[in-house]
Amino acid sequence: MRKFLILLMTLEFSIPAGDVSAQHRIGAVGGLSLSKIAVENADVDFGRRSGLGVGGIIDLALGEHVALRLEPMYLQKGVMLDAPVNPYGEVDGELRLSYLEFPVFIMTSISDAIVRLYVLFGPTFGFLLSSRVEGTAGDQAVDEDVGEVTSNLDVGLGFGGGVNFLLGDYSLFVEGRYVAGLKDILDDGRIEIAGEDEVVYGDVSTSVIQFMAGITIPIL
Repeated sequence: MRKFLILLMTLEFSIPAGDVSAQHRIGAVGGLSLSKIAVENADVDFGRRSGLGVGGIIDLALGEHVALRLEPMYLQKGVMLDAPVNPYGEVDGELRLSYLEFPVFIMTSISDAIVRLYVLFGPTFGFLLSSRVEGTAGDQAVDEDVGEVTSNLDVGLGFGGGVNFLLGDYSLFVEGRYVAGLKDILDDGRIEIAGEDEVVYGDVSTSVIQFMAGITIPIL
């Protein structure tokens, strides 16, 4: 009997505290976003714009290895522009977009060790906070609010994967993911850029590569 109790105690202390895949958890997340836009029928060179993402995490356990991850966050998107555009000549600037983003991911662990691999996928919903064009157009400085022709909602589909490191009740993770925009983010309309009245048409979608890190703890 004594040997049996010693064996149980040994097993208990050899298993990480709590099963991260079967617990409701909360936490925080932050990292880097590299965003770009695709413009239908446009021959312009757009570069990726780097930005920040920071927010919270709610993991709702759906099973032993599956969780629903809710990730409300502040996220910066946009695009870099360095190209000749009529009637301005050379345009050097960026479109700065910021969103209150709500990713809703299904997360599946694919291992049971202290270091655990996982994959995730699901939709994202971004609610516009600000939209500005900044830079230079020809010899003129540009700093314009273009919220009037930017859709209030961006919808995407994300997928990716990462690694969890279990340290007692704490779970540290790093991950990478890609979010493809599914919705036109521009509304048709007129805006003034560098003194010129411009007609804006839609058919513009976003794409975002994200590198994130964070921490979660069990909900008591």
